[in-house]
Amino acid sequence: MTKIALLIHGAYGTPNNHWFPVVTSHLQSIGYEVIAPAFPTPEEQTLENWMQVYREQNLTLDADSIVIGHSLGVPFLLNVLQTLQTPIHAAYLVAGLYKDIDMEEFDPINHTVYEAGF
Repeated sequence: MTKIALLIHGAYGTPNNHWFPVVTSHLQSIGYEVIAPAFPTPEEQTLENWMQVYREQNLTLDADSIVIGHSLGVPFLLNVLQTLQTPIHAAYLVAGLYKDIDMEEFDPINHTVYEAGF
C-alpha cells in the first residue's frame, strides 16, 4: 500500500517555495508518495476553489497518510480533516492561522477558509 504525504502551501505560495522541496525530497526518500497541489492564489483563492483542487487529486487518506500545511494550508487542512471518515497517521500544522491577521494583502483572500470555524 502506498503511503501518502499531502503538502498544502499557503496564500501567495506554491509547492516549490519555502521548505516544501526539502520536505518533499525527504518524504520520498523514506517511501512516501508526495502530493503537493498548486492552489489558486491570490486570485480565485476561496475555500471552495481549494477544495475543488483537493478533490481533483482523488486521494484516499488513511492510517498511513500524513498531511503538512503551512500558513493558510493549516486551516484548509482542518477543513479537509473534518470530512475524513478514517483517522490519518499525523498532521503537521506549521505557522497556521484561524482568523484575520490585520494584513490587507491576506485577510480578504484568506477569510473563506476559516470563517465557518472548525
